[in-house]
Amino acid sequence: SKHACSEARLSLLPTLAAQSQQPALRLALLRRKLLGALRRLLQSCADGRRTGEADATRLQLSVLGVIRQVAPHVSPALLRQSMGLGRIVLILSRSTSAKEIVRKAAAAAARDLLNSENMNPDAHLAHVGEVVVKLDEEQPEAHPLREKQQRQHKQQQQHSQHSQQQQ
Repeated sequence: SKHACSEARLSLLPTLAAQSQQPALRLALLRRKLLGALRRLLQSCADGRRTGEADATRLQLSVLGVIRQVAPHVSPALLRQSMGLGRIVLILSRSTSAKEIVRKAAAAAARDLLNSENMNPDAHLAHVGEVVVKLDEEQPEAHPLREKQQRQHKQQQQHSQHSQQQQ
């Protein structure tokens, strides 16, 4: 049945969420590409016709909840390893076709990922900042990540200027 797939996925999420709360299991899950699996879940439920709209929304909210739960422990390397989770969450936060509750949950998940203690203003965050700027150009209303992105851009400019002055 077309809903069996989403029901099976939904049934796994409570276990995954519980395991990701345990520090020893959380690190093992993150190292074993939990973020990539969450990205695939978000991608698979993007089309509500495959899973049913109600199930797709529940699945998206559940996946975004797990992302928020593990976000404080995600490093730039782990996020890069997910092969696009950050981009998908950002796009979902701005999607006009997604329900408002999903957009808000995606924006919160993106904010949590970027505000993680493990994140540093490195090349990966510069790329995420470029995505936010592109999204803001397409839809100029205020974006929840805009302030963080502007701070990081300013820090990178100051670092570049400081490096040039030392040479």
